[in-house]
Amino acid sequence: MRCFVTGGTGFIGSYVVKSLVEAGIEVVALYHSKSTSRWLDEMLTEEERELLVLEQGDMTDAERIRKLIVDYGCDSVAHLASRLNQKTRANPTDGVQTNIVAFQNLLEICKMEKLRRLVWASSSAVYGVQSDRKR
Repeated sequence: MRCFVTGGTGFIGSYVVKSLVEAGIEVVALYHSKSTSRWLDEMLTEEERELLVLEQGDMTDAERIRKLIVDYGCDSVAHLASRLNQKTRANPTDGVQTNIVAFQNLLEICKMEKLRRLVWASSSAVYGVQSDRKR
């Protein structure tokens, strides 16, 4: 079994990757160019690192995502990548492309390639900005 993990170097993604490799599952983790693998570096043993391939890429590049999934023979996906930062507040189109369009593309890829399973985790964005909440 081999799992493709988007956002695999993020805080939650690192824990998902750790759980998968501890279970002996090979992982291909996609990370954004500005992220680092510091959490994975701290968490994984040498043996666990052998089950992990890190690939840099952009979630909005559907053809590259499809090619990675096919070339590595992934049969499942854990989708943890999302974008919520000052840039997306200033330019909501960027957030829509990453958080909605890229996810839709990933769903289509999973369907087209007949992957066994897709697991999706939302982000903290669903809670909204703290100042928007009534106290």
